[in-house]
Amino acid sequence: PILLEPLWREVLLHHFHDILPGSSIARVNREAVETLTRIESALDDYIAELTAQLPQRGDAPAALNLTPMSRTEHVEIDGAWYRGEFAPYASAALEPLVVPAEFSSSRDSMSNGIVGLRFADSGEITSFTDASGAEQSAGGLNRLVLHRDPYQFPFDAWDIGQEYTERTPRILRAAAVSTRSDGPRLIRTHTYRFRRSTIEQHVILEAGSNLVRFETTVDWHETHRMLRAEFRPAHFGDSVTCEIQFGHIERTTLERDEVERAQFEICAHKWVAVQDDEAGAGHESGGFALLNDSKYGHRVKHGMISLNLLRSPTFPDRTADRGIRR
Repeated sequence: PILLEPLWREVLLHHFHDILPGSSIARVNREAVETLTRIESALDDYIAELTAQLPQRGDAPAALNLTPMSRTEHVEIDGAWYRGEFAPYASAALEPLVVPAEFSSSRDSMSNGIVGLRFADSGEITSFTDASGAEQSAGGLNRLVLHRDPYQFPFDAWDIGQEYTERTPRILRAAAVSTRSDGPRLIRTHTYRFRRSTIEQHVILEAGSNLVRFETTVDWHETHRMLRAEFRPAHFGDSVTCEIQFGHIERTTLERDEVERAQFEICAHKWVAVQDDEAGAGHESGGFALLNDSKYGHRVKHGMISLNLLRSPTFPDRTADRGIRR
């Protein structure tokens, strides 16, 4: 058996404040990736030893739920899809997936029978209707834009100039679009080409789910440019709820004074959420949440949630963010 404490100490070491936001130099990033890859491999081996000790029931594949929540999940094993229902901290046998019949798609739309999406030629979502038929888009969702991001003396990788909010960004437009199904998932793929970079983004609807998932791969070769994804939801209020380490906090979405205007860029961990302050005449109240697994910079002002995907500073490392990013 491996000792977990040395691995945990290494993980904590690599929570250094310049490793987390990616503002370290290339050597630090390279060594961090090598160390964390080694730790992940050791933990995978350790988990495999423990799961091998679990009692087996026949030859049917099974999966283990390591969260405190009941879950219904689709699982892919060696190219085959299965479905399972799991109690908290429990394993369950998997059943072969019956391919859902609710999927539909066209040149500019896709639906899983719960969520319906309609797209503009640029690739952004112009309409998002939920199971009740309510519209969740007020002015486009997931619009990919490119901003100029000039050098910020002396802390280029750490600072963003507030002036970018006053400039009109370049809206990226999909050069190629295709749609396919993969087991329980309906996948629409957008390919963007601009300057020296390319983006391949999968917009995914899963059977039985009311979520829209985006899987984005960027081959990034820009300098002093910033890539963002903009969302203008139908429901928006005077505050935004931001997830942090051990809970959440609220911040204003207004700009009534210098303090509020200085919050042009705010941080959050896995999600931000907005909701109507109150229901108006003929308008039902509601909310909108944007979740992600690796990006912490947001702008939530004037009815828009903007997620900072990539920058390309030149100090302290001229190669920062360049290359393939997911």
